[in-house]
Amino acid sequence: MPLYFIAILPHSALRNEIRSLKEEIKKYTGAKKSLNSPAHITIQRPFRRDNEFEVKLINDLQLFAAKQKSFTVNISGFGCFEP
Repeated sequence: MPLYFIAILPHSALRNEIRSLKEEIKKYTGAKKSLNSPAHITIQRPFRRDNEFEVKLINDLQLFAAKQKSFTVNISGFGCFEP
């Protein structure tokens, strides 16, 4: 079953800045798993569903997103889900 997660992505300049920080952390600690996904704010942590679910998920998210107004997010720090 495919793995999904739902997230908000910051603008590209901030994503690039965070990617650079992740690269630096990897250089000093060897931690590389954080490079597997772009910088994001998790809305729904990873979950598995069958392939047919994807079409409905995309459709529902597009309908939801079309009704939302833009908003500002202030970011302070970072974190992760424990393995």
